[in-house]
Order: sequence, then C-alpha cells, then structure tokens
Amino acid sequence: MNIPVVDKLQQDYWMLEKSATPTALLLPWFPSTSKKNKEIATKRMFTTLHDYVELRKKVDVPTLDAIDILLGKGMSSNDTVAVILSIIYAGVINTGINCTPPSMYTSPTNAP
Repeated sequence: MNIPVVDKLQQDYWMLEKSATPTALLLPWFPSTSKKNKEIATKRMFTTLHDYVELRKKVDVPTLDAIDILLGKGMSSNDTVAVILSIIYAGVINTGINCTPPSMYTSPTNAP
C-alpha cells in the first residue's frame, strides 16, 4: 500500500464530501467555491484512480478484486474509473439527501 497516495485520495474524497453543500446541491450551475472544489477533487481522484487502474492492467497475474474483474471483462480504464467514481458519488449524494429533510424540518421557519 502506498500511504502517500492513499492519504492524497482521502484528502480529495473529503474535499469532495465537503463540497456537497446545500447551495451546490440546489443550485448546481452557481459558480461557488464548493463547485470549484468538487471539480478539483474529482479531477485529482480520477487521475489517481486512472494511474492505479493502468498499473493493474500491466500486472501479469490479476487478482479477484473489482478492478481486475472489470478489466478482465474488457472494460476500458476510463470506464473502470467511472464505475469507481460513481460509487463514491453515490455516497456523497446519499449523504446530502439524508441530511436535507432533517434540516428542513428543524429550521426556525417551520416552527409552529
């Protein structure tokens, strides 16, 4: 395991997670800092994961992990990274969806 790369990926993930603000979710076209951070984090995560997938393609003996299975089925590196990022984004979106209703119901404007 390459600890510096994992740390970088973790930092990028948390930057992506923090970019899921109400403004970014409700007004995705608005050029906010959150939107810019999301773009930066996404690009860096894609590059890091793409480099790893390319390394996995060059290995003589594949493993049974998801990346090797996808590559073994003929999926391209870009598509493999897209699957990984889709899974990550699903987590970010679910966090936003799960947090929005409680914040709406507990806001002072909904008080009796």
